[in-house]
Amino acid sequence: MSEFTLIISIIEDQDDAQNEPSPDPISVAIVDSVTLGRGDGSDNVMQTNTIGQRTPQQIAESEFQQSMRELTNPHVDLERFFAHQRGVSRRHARIKLREMRMTVEDLGSTNGTYLNNERLESNTEYPLSEKDELRLGFLTLSIKKV
Repeated sequence: MSEFTLIISIIEDQDDAQNEPSPDPISVAIVDSVTLGRGDGSDNVMQTNTIGQRTPQQIAESEFQQSMRELTNPHVDLERFFAHQRGVSRRHARIKLREMRMTVEDLGSTNGTYLNNERLESNTEYPLSEKDELRLGFLTLSIKKV
């Protein structure tokens, strides 16, 4: 498995540009995918289909699987970019690495995900390049792979 680092920066609108400096970019290591949203995503607990009591081994396996998911699909909190005020959902979009290429997928967000001003269908992967403009709700981002 390859690992890349993504640099996520905000692209300020002229109307948004107040006399305050832009927040520093976010740097995140990515192995498989990364979820973009606001908050830590902790309210999205893993759903299980088991009925009744689980054995200690089942609990340990479930916790291990959750830890592995967090390592290969970290949640990036975009709140430093005022994500809540700009309409970003808690789990808004996911960026995946596929054979050295990036894709983006809307996760059923309320205010939509836009790639170069085109709204994406939920739960469908779209190719993403460093030249693209990615908008989550009303938050426009620049994504760079290093």
